[in-house]
Amino acid sequence: MTEMIPELRDVTLDDFYSEINSVQKSYIRTEADELTYCLHVILRYEIEREIFKGTVTVKELPEVWNKKMEELLGIIPRNDAEGVLQDMHWSDGSFGYFPSYLLGNIYDGMLLEAIEKDLGSIDDILAKGDIKKITKWLNENIHQYGATRISREVLEKVCGKELTAEPIIAYFKRKHL
Repeated sequence: MTEMIPELRDVTLDDFYSEINSVQKSYIRTEADELTYCLHVILRYEIEREIFKGTVTVKELPEVWNKKMEELLGIIPRNDAEGVLQDMHWSDGSFGYFPSYLLGNIYDGMLLEAIEKDLGSIDDILAKGDIKKITKWLNENIHQYGATRISREVLEKVCGKELTAEPIIAYFKRKHL
């Protein structure tokens, strides 16, 4: 990597890992770390719910956005470009889309837990360069069924339980605490 990016030559592996895995408050969803990204999605979902209930008007969106940012992330955007206008989704009519981002993270947590139950630590598998072991597990447990199963059925069959955020929360705690 240092051959491709010489500026990293004096950076230790521990410092590199720490930097790419840091958690910090951010105004922009697409620049957020894996943990606070979830809070960005929750913010949008909660606001969308209020829009469709009719309890928030378009005119009120910047103020509501800023209050939610302060509530969930402890920061207030300096302007609407850092706030309510940062995503194109609402302006192009893509409502109800944001929760799918968080659902993906929740699915990831559940599947990671199931893979590690069956195969052991993914970190250890990857450290050995044995990604084919993981690919084989995915093919046998998920991919071979294609669209013959809906997400709920996949999770119940592979993970042995209904949708729950507990595994992704446990992952975040292990990694970031």
